[in-house]
Amino acid sequence: MSPPSLHRWKSFWFGAIVLVFLAWSWVHSMGQGGYVSIAGSSEELLRIDQSGGYVALVWESATPIYSLPELPLERMFGREQSSWFPKAFKYGSPVDGWRAAAIAHWCLILAVAILWLGWLLFRWRRMHAAKAPHLA
Repeated sequence: MSPPSLHRWKSFWFGAIVLVFLAWSWVHSMGQGGYVSIAGSSEELLRIDQSGGYVALVWESATPIYSLPELPLERMFGREQSSWFPKAFKYGSPVDGWRAAAIAHWCLILAVAILWLGWLLFRWRRMHAAKAPHLA
């Protein structure tokens, strides 16, 4: 029995769906931003923000002066024009007890695509090697 074709692999469809989601979030971040906050016992501790072609992770490094929804990321990263292919990584300067680091969407998609294609190639070679007779 021959190995199943590529489009029948769950790992193929899982990777394709992840890449489509990342591409959608890249396009969405160019028009408007959004964020998700993780709250601690009394206040927010972490926020994942996306806007202007970046995914930013913002965390508390000391007692903050104000909460995350009011946090001005422009003060951390500076004002720059949104572009489709910005610099790959940015680290924001500390502002009022908060720190931030960001990765560009294109860099994230490229990393996921390389890992996914590497996994598919490894799996394909392993499946076909098991099928081929070994020379002794």
